[in-house]
Amino acid sequence: MSERECRACGHPVPDDETVCPSCGAAFSLRSRILKVGFLVVALVATAIVYVGMFQPGSIRRRSGPPVAPVDALQSQVDQLLAGGSVTKFERHAIWVEPGLWRLRSDDERRAIASVFGIQAGMNDGSRESWCVVRDNQTGKMIAEWSESSGLKAVAPEDPRNK
Repeated sequence: MSERECRACGHPVPDDETVCPSCGAAFSLRSRILKVGFLVVALVATAIVYVGMFQPGSIRRRSGPPVAPVDALQSQVDQLLAGGSVTKFERHAIWVEPGLWRLRSDDERRAIASVFGIQAGMNDGSRESWCVVRDNQTGKMIAEWSESSGLKAVAPEDPRNK
């Protein structure tokens, strides 16, 4: 049986006693009730939070069958080729309409080049992700993209330097 200390005189008092046998001071059950009450409230709050995290409506599910990353990447390549701004995709090079290429933002250009660069690396089995962007009309290189250096524009040749 455990004991506690009397607040008035400091003598040990058994837990089942309601008054101190030494000085006669009365003990209240308030501290015990507060401890138990706090524990109950903490457990209930934890249970509510835990159950609330796993409600069926809170988890978003995709509709349809799962799509492999390779299929999703091929789908993006097909969409870009059908859109007209990318006219040809061969090995690690893409041919683009220069006017439409310039109208796109830097983020869009980077995304397009990265999709084709990653797809080219997967197609040839090298796993090297890089891509050259060429002008559809002249065949000259406009930009190049690689996983390590990102998208870099190639400076056009100045006809006065020839």
